[in-house]
Amino acid sequence: MTKAQSKGSQYNVSEINRAIEILGTASTLARELKITPISVYKWRDLKAVPSPENCLKIEKVTRGKVLAKDIRPDLDWERILEGLRNII
Repeated sequence: MTKAQSKGSQYNVSEINRAIEILGTASTLARELKITPISVYKWRDLKAVPSPENCLKIEKVTRGKVLAKDIRPDLDWERILEGLRNII
């Protein structure tokens, strides 16, 4: 497991790479997430940290093969998900 740290955030880049592999290309992952490919390349190249929202989207587009909590183990996912339930 390769972890990167940036601006106080930690993420598991190997899970980003796994999501890319599952979807086929970084561009395909970006298209599925409705973001620019450069964002995915920055995650892959340890130049940016995926947001909690994008981590959840990755979990969805990979059909649970890549989990948000595995991408960003630094976050309190129970609290995040509880907050989302309160909004919905």
